[in-house]
Amino acid sequence: QPITQPGDVWLIGNHRLICGDCRDSGVIDMLLEGKRANLVITSPPYATQREYDPTSGFKPVPPEEYVEWFRDVAANIQTMLAPDGSYFLNIKAHADEGERNLYVMDLVLAHKRQWGWRFVDEFCWRKTDNGVSGGWGNRFKNAWEPVFRFCRQPEIKFRPKAVGHVSEDCFDYSPNNPKSTSGSGLLGTGARGRAAEAPGAADDDGRFRGVARPSNVIEARTESNQGSHSAPFPRGLAEFFVKAFTDGGDVVFDPFLGSGTTIAAAQVLGRLGYVCEHCGQEIQNHQKQSMLAPGEWRPSAVGDGKTAGFHLSSLYSPIGWFAWSDAAKQFEQAQKNPALLQVFVNTVLGETWTLLGEAPEWQKLYDRRESYKVGTVPPGALFLTAGADVQKDRIEVEIVGWGRGKESWSVDYRVFEGDTSRPQVWEKLTALLNETFTTTGGLELPVLQLAVDSGFAATEVYQWARRQGGRVVVIKGDSRAPALLGPAAPVEVGPLGKRITRGVRVWPVNSGMAKEELYRWLRLDRPTDEDIEKGLAFPPGYCHFPRYGEEYFKQITAEQLVTKIVKGYRRHQWQKMRERNEALDCRVYARAAASRVGIDRYQEKHWRATEERLGLQSKSRQSASPRPQSPAPPTKPRPGRRVVGRFST
Repeated sequence: QPITQPGDVWLIGNHRLICGDCRDSGVIDMLLEGKRANLVITSPPYATQREYDPTSGFKPVPPEEYVEWFRDVAANIQTMLAPDGSYFLNIKAHADEGERNLYVMDLVLAHKRQWGWRFVDEFCWRKTDNGVSGGWGNRFKNAWEPVFRFCRQPEIKFRPKAVGHVSEDCFDYSPNNPKSTSGSGLLGTGARGRAAEAPGAADDDGRFRGVARPSNVIEARTESNQGSHSAPFPRGLAEFFVKAFTDGGDVVFDPFLGSGTTIAAAQVLGRLGYVCEHCGQEIQNHQKQSMLAPGEWRPSAVGDGKTAGFHLSSLYSPIGWFAWSDAAKQFEQAQKNPALLQVFVNTVLGETWTLLGEAPEWQKLYDRRESYKVGTVPPGALFLTAGADVQKDRIEVEIVGWGRGKESWSVDYRVFEGDTSRPQVWEKLTALLNETFTTTGGLELPVLQLAVDSGFAATEVYQWARRQGGRVVVIKGDSRAPALLGPAAPVEVGPLGKRITRGVRVWPVNSGMAKEELYRWLRLDRPTDEDIEKGLAFPPGYCHFPRYGEEYFKQITAEQLVTKIVKGYRRHQWQKMRERNEALDCRVYARAAASRVGIDRYQEKHWRATEERLGLQSKSRQSASPRPQSPAPPTKPRPGRRVVGRFST
């Protein structure tokens, strides 16, 4: 089995490489650690015409599914690209049955028309080696590839002189021709600039020696010495874009590492390379030495300037001290003994031993309920999501408000009774999706995303979700998902199980990860009234609840993470401690919907932008946290709204 696993981050000098899926926003967040990329350059996998290493776990994407598959890649790039950054996409369409496939054109159009990118330019990479001529019956060998350039705004970082060349035929455009300085002497004959307006000007008038800009045709020889990679692109191609669109020390990001061209170009030109690759290849113990040499200590916290603290796993031990095989043996031995496992975590991994998943006490949560009215949005909550749990005879939904630091407020909890194989109960869920919820300031907030579980009545869930459009996220629990919300996969279904086109996308949710996070938040202490009066903020992740009845709090704490010995190995499993747990599931699904909105990537500027869209005055987290509240004023009734008093007191 590969040693490198999804989620591993490797520090290569000043560069960072992560093993993971670049469509997963959590992977990108882990790689970049809040940094913004000044340049993105990538050559993604082709559609199904090319075979890839099966050990990588990558399955070729059919051309007709490629745009949808790439959607999350583009979304993540858009989130982490600096406002003045540029994004370059190198991909060439293949030919099927004597004609070019159009999926690359569809991809370019999707960037512009669906995803809001500015399509700035198209470069031509001319392969100067030319190679062996093609033997096709109706076309010639393709000796060039396109590189498409996108950006987020008109003003971008642009350094044309860094890739310019000395020319004796530079010139300035005439003031009557409002264009920038350019020219290589190949744009025509005759006098140039102001000289062109003088009577009797000669051809050489107005020309001077200077640095001329190149065209958008880049000549570079393909490189065949980049290992076994099926389609390497040359370092010279990457270096052109790095020079022309970044400065020293800027971050260069490649979501598809491939043969390592981008990170090599970043190293040569003094930039910081951040790359992502699901390689699946083993890293051997003897390779540690070369990886340790460029390592460096980096502070992760602000100290007092006098005391230094260090944290390092034994897995970093130099060759001859402690081998990975020794760690593996100790880990296997510790699986049968909880005490040994704790010693392994403390001494080998250098991590704190914690018992995760122990359910919080429902009575404490019940006792700290707040006085805001069910169905209203308290101060601090800036957007809403919902999670829907589908049962045979009902659909249960929780609406949750989210604010800075993932602080959350339960806004409402609904139970729609009815046979979920019939349309009536789904019409009630549609009505909820079309509702708005009133803030204490009188604003009306919609539910931005509703996540609905497809573990039961999947056909009905798919049919309903297709009718609702992009505000509904169809999810399914998957403990193997590398992040709380994994990358979506298309599912094509029909009433009789027949495959149809334009099915639905199903998002895997690692519910165990979400429950561990939620239980950690539920254990957070509430600041005292005195602290709140002094302006002390609620801790990040703190969960606020209105005056629900006891049943809600018993359900949201209904599971516990237990350890079982299965065939001699320890297995952690979430186990119900009581029969009813729908409130816990709904909260997990609402959290997954918030992840889809992008809360895991939100920075302070995103929260400020959200406040501005709502017409609110930008606030710090301290002022955004709610103060002890009196009951909210009554709100006007909304048609079709049905508040079920199951959890009310």
